[in-house]
Amino acid sequence: MKFIDDLKQVAQRRLDTQAAQSTAQEQQDKPKRYGHDARVQFAQERLAQLNTATREKTAQAQVKIQQSVSQGVQHMQSQAERASSLPLMTALKALASVPLNSRTIAYAPEGYRHEPIHYAGGRATADNDTAVIIIHGFTGSPHSMYPIADYLCENRYPVEMPLLTGHGTDTAALADSTYREWLGSVELSYRRLTKLGFKVVLVGMSMGGALAINIAARFKVEGLVLINPFLVDVNPMMGAARWLAPLLPSLASIGSDISIPGVDEGSYGRTPTAAIYQLHLLGKETRSLVHRVEAPVLYLRSRNDHVVSDSSHEFFLEHCSSPVEFRWLPNSYHVATLDRDAAFVLAETGSFINGLVRDTRTVQ
Repeated sequence: MKFIDDLKQVAQRRLDTQAAQSTAQEQQDKPKRYGHDARVQFAQERLAQLNTATREKTAQAQVKIQQSVSQGVQHMQSQAERASSLPLMTALKALASVPLNSRTIAYAPEGYRHEPIHYAGGRATADNDTAVIIIHGFTGSPHSMYPIADYLCENRYPVEMPLLTGHGTDTAALADSTYREWLGSVELSYRRLTKLGFKVVLVGMSMGGALAINIAARFKVEGLVLINPFLVDVNPMMGAARWLAPLLPSLASIGSDISIPGVDEGSYGRTPTAAIYQLHLLGKETRSLVHRVEAPVLYLRSRNDHVVSDSSHEFFLEHCSSPVEFRWLPNSYHVATLDRDAAFVLAETGSFINGLVRDTRTVQ
């Protein structure tokens, strides 16, 4: 019996040992079979990895966006610098610093000779059969041309110097005018003089030069004196000025491009955008007429003109078939009649006109 009891005890100890081992194995295998904590930990680690990857991708995207924005800004600055380097009219170099819906009006300044000259003498005679029409420029007035008018009047030349429509008053009047009205102002003077029997010589500066060329191509004249005449647009935006005008009624002044400090031509302090479009139309029409000019030409061109580009005189010389005497003005800007070469302008103008008249009078 004792032997059997010993066997039972041994068997019971083995059972207890196996049970203990089984319990330990179950405890060891439980996380694998029922590993909630392990799965949570794995998920947390995976989430952390995803968050890290997302942050890295976000940082890379932000860098790319910043690079794109920087490149875009640099491109815009480059385009702006390129645009500002074009040979623009002074008016188109600096846009108006006024509200877009405003209509700033500038008036012709007081103290200048804006009044026109209308010849009031008699008819042409054998000793005096040539008269001169003098034409001022865009946004200006007869003031800039009075040195030539006074000079010719002193030398007994009949003179007509019209005030072009819209000029010498205010910019609202100029904005409402057209280039055909500017031409009409000159044509009226032409008809007045020819009706009295005079032969006509035209003297024009800047836009006045374009008007003189236009008239000479359509009417009979004895000669042309052109001082920095406008023919070719100095900026392609001139053709779009009609669309800009409602939003931007006026631009900075283009007047008084003179090298002598303190000298002013008395032009408007603003440039109407609508009038710039009319100037564009005048240039377009006049370029098509240059080949029809038959009268002799004296062409005076400033070396340092900040208003009209060299394209204008290059176009004229290429397309004009009449005789042209070309002279450089080395010391003047655009308004040469009031600048350092003014005496030379007077002397050359007088000599040229004198050579066109029938008698042998010499203009001193």
